[in-house]
Amino acid sequence: MVTTTTEEILRRLALQDESVIQTVIDALACGVTADEVVGALIAVAPIVGLARVTSATPAIAMAVGYDLDEAFEQIDVPNGADH
Repeated sequence: MVTTTTEEILRRLALQDESVIQTVIDALACGVTADEVVGALIAVAPIVGLARVTSATPAIAMAVGYDLDEAFEQIDVPNGADH
């Protein structure tokens, strides 16, 4: 029986993020634009599934220099809506 600890799962996720980040950085260094990276992400979504695309998005955003925290802070919430 194989038991995976929370620490091992977090380590694997961190390695996955590092791999995604490095891949995007390499692509950008070869002349790929951020728009093309996003286009590729959208193109593979039906193949790999939305859950995988969603989980990779923060690492990809960081690699292309997009600050997700700042973007969420800039969202206008309509009056009367819960935050």
